[in-house]
Amino acid sequence: MSALIRVGIIGMGNMGSQQLRVYGDLSAKCEVVGVAEKDELRWESRKKSTGGEFFSDYHEMLANSKPDAVSIAPPNTLQCSAAIDCLKAGVDVLVEKPIALSLNDAKRMIDVARHEERVLMVGHVERFNPAVQFIRNYVNDGKLGESYYLSSRRLGFYPSRLDGAGRFGVSLDLAIHDVDVVRFIMGQRPRVIHTDRMKRRSRREDYVCMTLRFGKSIGILEASWLSPYKIRQLIVNGAEGIAVVDYLAQSVEIISDYKEKPEFAGYRDFLDFEYEITKPGIRKGEPLRLELDHFLDCVSSRAAPASDGQNGLENLRLVI
Repeated sequence: MSALIRVGIIGMGNMGSQQLRVYGDLSAKCEVVGVAEKDELRWESRKKSTGGEFFSDYHEMLANSKPDAVSIAPPNTLQCSAAIDCLKAGVDVLVEKPIALSLNDAKRMIDVARHEERVLMVGHVERFNPAVQFIRNYVNDGKLGESYYLSSRRLGFYPSRLDGAGRFGVSLDLAIHDVDVVRFIMGQRPRVIHTDRMKRRSRREDYVCMTLRFGKSIGILEASWLSPYKIRQLIVNGAEGIAVVDYLAQSVEIISDYKEKPEFAGYRDFLDFEYEITKPGIRKGEPLRLELDHFLDCVSSRAAPASDGQNGLENLRLVI
């Protein structure tokens, strides 16, 4: 595919608006030819970002704008039907996570994509975070030695974008990011040992803690809408060192050669260690841009995406 890829966007909420912005930055590869959004006011405030045409119905967009590929970011209750309609129209599709709200819907989407020979990509954006890419390669190269456990914390306060929606809780909003990341790093499917959920301030669960088993390794994943602080952190503990990943800063610290201090002057020293910290240089980049760029490459080359429908299904299976 040598010409610019014709892109359509379904849904102009928070994620759809960000995708519109990023596709504009990727104008060397694509052009936005149509946007489908029922709320015209949302479109009016953003239409200067693109030359694409506005439609209140995505079926009209498919028929008139004839996109090669579509990003789908409507309310999640509509995502499955919109994706299947686009795939059956011969259009490649990127859907936001979670792939669907049920395993059956996810399987239907995968089956249609396979039958129509279309690209189906699921937007697990954190795996495109440069810090995550770095630590995956670092672990796979054996530089941490045998991985003992992974500890993930994704905390914050209840997001106003979900007000009145009640479609799903923190498990599908936040924890599924970390399920995808730890699977991506470890390169294998884990077994769910235990999941605790708690509902306090929202209509669905607003706290979840999952314990996963990767062979001899354990993953502890915590996600919450109850924290006053926004935390996005992953710790990978291995035989040869510990890696601390800050998603927001896109930084990694490698802690090695740690040992207890020989002197003991009080309780504070009792838990004090000596160690070395290295901070590898990581070329930062916007994960969403890297994700959409990858999607466009898959549309052009017909290669399978890094996060395909089956990957989205496996993440959903572990979380629900």
